[in-house]
Amino acid sequence: MTTLYDTGPAAEGQLHALVIGVDHYPYCGRTTRLEPPWRDFARAVSPLNCAVPSALAVVDWLRRHLSDRVHPVGSIELLLSAQQEQQVEGCDVERATMANVQTAFDRWYDRCDRNPDDVALLFFCGHGLRLGSEDVLLLEDFGADRHRVFDNAIDFRETYYGMRMAKAGIQCFLLDACRNTPEDLAGRAKACATALKHASPSLESRDAPIVYSALQGSRAPAPDGSPTRFTEAAIQALEGGSADHTVPGWPVTTDLLHFGINRLLGWGEKPDGRQFAAHGGQAFGGTIHALDVPMVPFRFGCDPHAALPHAYLHLANPERKFARPPAEIVWRGAAPADSYSLRAEFAAQGYAGEPATVMLLPPYKDSLLKVTPA
Repeated sequence: MTTLYDTGPAAEGQLHALVIGVDHYPYCGRTTRLEPPWRDFARAVSPLNCAVPSALAVVDWLRRHLSDRVHPVGSIELLLSAQQEQQVEGCDVERATMANVQTAFDRWYDRCDRNPDDVALLFFCGHGLRLGSEDVLLLEDFGADRHRVFDNAIDFRETYYGMRMAKAGIQCFLLDACRNTPEDLAGRAKACATALKHASPSLESRDAPIVYSALQGSRAPAPDGSPTRFTEAAIQALEGGSADHTVPGWPVTTDLLHFGINRLLGWGEKPDGRQFAAHGGQAFGGTIHALDVPMVPFRFGCDPHAALPHAYLHLANPERKFARPPAEIVWRGAAPADSYSLRAEFAAQGYAGEPATVMLLPPYKDSLLKVTPA
């Protein structure tokens, strides 16, 4: 089994994580044994090269926050499917087959069913699709059984409702997968995929946001060999991009999680277009974790831009000072959330400008310093 970390039961609330990354789909592609109408769809399920790096990035974030002051990490379950076997800290990582995922889910669920102060976190990155009202997540052995095509795929909707029975008071689900309906499967009402936990008849509400990397009916971008944009934005949001600056303690809250991720997805130059995250479930504003002071990414330039190659930029307050020498590109960096003075100095006498007060608050700050020809 691949339980990377487990502190055992604790009196205080903990965060328990289940992390799944699937790049390798050996029963799909051109050699699939599935019959029509599944064959064309399975042939289009190509290997990925971003799911394992994305899952490992999430695990790295979790390990850096083992001692969080609100919800210290209590356990990490990890399953990875790549062409080669994976190791983390010298441990062989189980592959993300249905049997392994079900067993790991059961361990994770049992931990999430101990304490109402706990946080349950599920992250999935891999292939997915939408059939009827179902979001279906494909595991490594999807397509292995030509008679029961979707047995090795997760019915997320049923699983999500099944989690209602767990005691964990906060449950967060981050799904980095496509949500389009393949043309070959259009008109099919449901997939009959596997629920990792059968839904409870209870309609009891809970603080359980879902953040999807794609809108319904859309594909999720899949970079080559690096974590996805969605994963990076989710980690940045958890690092402070979704922190609530209106209350003490900089809590990262469930109601701001989707907002922070979406804002961060839209920040910066994206040559292949804007990505939008979707949200579902219910978010009541519970605290996932808290920070001392979040780091806020920033991007500063000059107006007009022609002044920037001549500007020494300074960002300062009584406690901190940052500076950058002249350059043709905007100043990108990060600084602790706070109020600062932003000013420009010019070696030549071509431009002049007054300092500006900038407030660095999550999720990020963009600002142009107004200068005038001298």
